[in-house]
Amino acid sequence: MNFIVALQGKARTGKTNTHGILRNILLDNGYDRIPVNLTTGQSFTAPGNDFVEVLERDGVRIGICSAGDIPHYLNRSVDELIRYRCQIIFASCRTAGGTVSEIEDFYGFRYTPADHVPIYKLKLDVNAAPTNITETQCNQTDANLLFEISERLAI
Repeated sequence: MNFIVALQGKARTGKTNTHGILRNILLDNGYDRIPVNLTTGQSFTAPGNDFVEVLERDGVRIGICSAGDIPHYLNRSVDELIRYRCQIIFASCRTAGGTVSEIEDFYGFRYTPADHVPIYKLKLDVNAAPTNITETQCNQTDANLLFEISERLAI
């Protein structure tokens, strides 16, 4: 079964940083990077600090798309991660609007039943964190939670 885990948050709440920490946790836990290129053969780069990454361990392929502010970019990125046969995709999106719609559109409307991608929605709000912890600590906690989810889904 395939899953999209949507990390939802407002702009500048640490979604990209959280996904970057998740990437490092996955690498520290035996995942290897898979080179990612667009189907056109061009280098696959994201705007700003955002990134798209594919990692694999023991036949389980995880895709990460940290760019969740631009609907068409999110759409193209998730399409590519599906083409790379990622069983688990971690994607970013805002709390409302176009990027949320893009994530929801992957729920069975674009693909045949064999390619059906259910959504396991996770909403993390770094703004709701207690005031006595830093954004970095909150991002680390959130990334650890995402890693735990990836371990459960990879079974």
